[in-house]
Amino acid sequence: MKTAFIGFDLFFDVLKTMWESGCEVLRVFTFPTDNVYEFNRQTIDFAKQNGIPVTDQRVTRKDLEALAAAGCQTIICAGYIHKLPVAASPKCVNIHPALLPVGRGPWPLPVTILKGLQKSGCTLHQIAEKWDEGDILLQDAFEVSPLENLETLTKKVQDSAVRLTKAYLSLFPDVFQNARPQSGGEYWKEPDDAQRTIDKSTAFIEAETIARAFYGFGLLLQTETGVLSVLRGKCVPKTHDLPFGKQVKYGGSTAYAINGGLLCVE
Repeated sequence: MKTAFIGFDLFFDVLKTMWESGCEVLRVFTFPTDNVYEFNRQTIDFAKQNGIPVTDQRVTRKDLEALAAAGCQTIICAGYIHKLPVAASPKCVNIHPALLPVGRGPWPLPVTILKGLQKSGCTLHQIAEKWDEGDILLQDAFEVSPLENLETLTKKVQDSAVRLTKAYLSLFPDVFQNARPQSGGEYWKEPDDAQRTIDKSTAFIEAETIARAFYGFGLLLQTETGVLSVLRGKCVPKTHDLPFGKQVKYGGSTAYAINGGLLCVE
C-alpha cells in the first residue's frame, strides 16, 4: 500500500509501524520543533535513512494532489499542529489522543488527568473541515490509573496509536464503510499557566493532581522567592507548620512546602 505520514516524534512509532507493515511510504511531513519539549529528529532521521522524502514545511493542497497522482492511497496524521486541507484522495485520517467526540482540542492528555477520568484512549477519524470533528473510523480505549501521570499516560497513548494504525492498515479500505459521524461531545481548551500553578490557595489533592498532569512538562510553583518551574515533582502528604513555598530537604531531595504536604523535586 502506498502511504504518507504526517507528524512528529511523539508518534514516531506510527510511522515505524507503517514501514514495518510493508507500506511504501512516499513522503513524510513534520514541522519545525524546538527539540526540547517537542521533537522531530527521530522522524526526520528515519525518513532519510530509508530514502523517504521528508519536509518540515506545511502540507498544502498541491502536496495532496501530488501524492494522489503518485498512487498514494492513504495518509496517516498523528500529532500535527497545522490544519490539513480536505481532499477526497488520498484518504487522510488522523489519530487523536482522546475518545471522541469528548476531548476535542490540541492537548487532551493533561486535561484527562485534571478531570480525574478513569478511561481514555485514541480515536482514528477522517480529516474534516473542523478540527477533530471528522467521522470516527476506529477507537482504542484503555484504563487511566488513579496514579497516572503525563508521561505514563503518553506511553499508553503511543501504544494505543500503534494498535489503531495496525488495525486501520489491515482493514483498509473497508473501514470507511462503518464511518460514524460525530455528534455532541466536548472541546477541551489547552491548559494555561494558571491550571499548572500551585500556590497558597491550592489544596493538597489539587496540587497532587497538577503534579501528575504536568509531570515531564513542568508545573509552576509559587515559592518564597518567586515562581519556580518544576519539570518533575511528586506531592507527599505531610503535616508541617512551614511557610508555603519554603525550600527544605526531604529524603535527600529538594522539596517545597505546600498545603498539607511537600512537593518533592525529582
